[in-house]
Amino acid sequence: MRGLRSLVFPPSCPLCCLEESEGCKECLGSWRIAPSIRVIDSIPIYSPVIYDLRARSVVLAAKERGERLARTFIVEAISSVVERIEPVQALALVSIPSSKRALRKRGDDFLARVVDEVVAKDPKRLQRLSLLDFKFQVSDQSGLSMRNRAANLDGSLEIKSRSTQNLMRAPSLVIIDDVLTTGSTMRAAIQALRIDPSTRIIAGVTACRSERF
Repeated sequence: MRGLRSLVFPPSCPLCCLEESEGCKECLGSWRIAPSIRVIDSIPIYSPVIYDLRARSVVLAAKERGERLARTFIVEAISSVVERIEPVQALALVSIPSSKRALRKRGDDFLARVVDEVVAKDPKRLQRLSLLDFKFQVSDQSGLSMRNRAANLDGSLEIKSRSTQNLMRAPSLVIIDDVLTTGSTMRAAIQALRIDPSTRIIAGVTACRSERF
């Protein structure tokens, strides 16, 4: 259906609404900006774009409707930060996993696809490691307060049982998510990865951040 829709409605920039053209380079550039930094459990989390209504429309178009051009904005934002993190050092990018409910709804792992596109920009230095999984089914985060979000995600992530050897050989880890709202998801990922003493987490990166940060 997505393929058929693209034939009838040519892809357009999710910000300026122009058809895919050179005009989108300026819009993409607005997502490659200096990131803000928030520290969660002593790990710096970098996020360049404020999650306002326009950013929300881009993220929803990418995640829920699978629009390729919208996903490009998220890839560009994350890439612009990853490029600056210890630029001569090999990095392993660890994406926050999709829940089983999200996988059924979207048909693929959205963040894994985003990270694969980030890695493709610098495959000699970057790799994606699928290390995390949910221990239990979490509730939908939308509509939850900050306290309830934290309780919902506390202890929800764990290292996959078959990932131990990957961790032993892994370079420094960077955790990737699309949006930083309360920090609960990023905190759960950091706590899960720290269980293995061989891990070295040096940063977290998200495309967008809530205006409260």
